[in-house]
Amino acid sequence: KDKEEARNMLIQKPQEILEPLITSGERADSINSISYGAWSSQFGRLLTELSLDEHQHGRPLISALVVDKTRRIPNSGFWDLARSFGILSQNASSSEEILFWVKEIDRIKTFSY
Repeated sequence: KDKEEARNMLIQKPQEILEPLITSGERADSINSISYGAWSSQFGRLLTELSLDEHQHGRPLISALVVDKTRRIPNSGFWDLARSFGILSQNASSSEEILFWVKEIDRIKTFSY
């Protein structure tokens, strides 16, 4: 139920194109079925499961929409997952990571959910 609730909230967000990014705290606080801290291990596992599901179904990684509140980019878990899925080079530089992330956001905005 948590994963479905999180996925539904995330896929609604790209429709609000003006501000497509969601801080981890905003999203964690919005999941009603259990209480998550912004970067709790539970929330991290939920994003991992969600990302795996999306990748296995050929959909963009909607976890790209969850960013660190201060830095406004995903935390290391996002990059690690993308590498483990083989969609980001193991040796990607910081600028290549950002380029991948921007392209993933664009894929999300245009994907038909």
